[in-house]
Amino acid sequence: MKKFIRNILILLVPVLIVTCCLNYVYKKNSPNFGTMGKHKNDDAYIVNVPDEIELMCVGNSHGYYGFNFDKYEDNYVCFNFSLPSQSMSYNYRILDNYRNKIKEGACVFICVSYTSFFGLDETDLDNFESKNKRYYHFLDRKYIKEYDFKTDVFVRYFPSLGVDSIKFINTLRGRAENRDYWNQETSKDAAKKHGTHRYKTQIEVNVDSDGNRIINEEEIKSLYDLISLCREEGAVPILTTTPILSEYTNSVLKNDPEFFDDFYGILEQVQKDTGVEYYDYGFDDRFCFDYKLFFNTDHLNRKGAKKFVDILMKEIVYEKGLL
Repeated sequence: MKKFIRNILILLVPVLIVTCCLNYVYKKNSPNFGTMGKHKNDDAYIVNVPDEIELMCVGNSHGYYGFNFDKYEDNYVCFNFSLPSQSMSYNYRILDNYRNKIKEGACVFICVSYTSFFGLDETDLDNFESKNKRYYHFLDRKYIKEYDFKTDVFVRYFPSLGVDSIKFINTLRGRAENRDYWNQETSKDAAKKHGTHRYKTQIEVNVDSDGNRIINEEEIKSLYDLISLCREEGAVPILTTTPILSEYTNSVLKNDPEFFDDFYGILEQVQKDTGVEYYDYGFDDRFCFDYKLFFNTDHLNRKGAKKFVDILMKEIVYEKGLL
């Protein structure tokens, strides 16, 4: 028996040592960009959440790239809880997880995108499992959808074993570089192509086999929950749609003119039920024809995000005396 155990250990110890070494190199080379960092990266997750947050945003990639708080960090405690491709239901779970970080009287900008209320439940999508792994890094297990203990162990302690082979090899070869979309600018030609692409991948896909739009009731309910949570913590929820280039909105209007009736109809009902204020910058002339403010048709770059936040502060926060 002792000989058997010894032989097992002889086999296991080298494997464990190699695994730990590979895992160390992988973690060292993997990007770890927090949402309030000076860099933006689609692989980012939430880190270093401060206490007593006074000015914040929660949303998907439109909020992640659309809010530049740099100018206001000396005067207010700011944080951006947005992440790329983040659902409204995860927005609620994240804010609930960090509700003790919200200062009474804080302004909470809730980004509402054209994709926020439509389509299948994200747990039914093919990429759900891979995207869901990021939440194991910073959320309590009770907030993680379809929580799995084995996945938790791999993500937290052996992340190199839970990724595809190509990403694993590339990460071991050297530290991953930030893709730096935030400092890029788009162009008229690029925007025209991207606007068509966005319609097909963001709007057209969210219909059933009969051509009827798929309304996601869970995501709508999560918006109500977000509004309630903010008010429970003494914060002010503010709904906003970030600026969009005209190539995107024109593509939607051309191909699906009823879409905006459905989208704004949901928001009108939310406003009626809750009394929350909604500010729509999707068609704002200060942005929708200026390619220098975007890196594609629906994501602001660093310059655009700074301008957008300046407008929000002037027209909403300061105008209404919220901070």
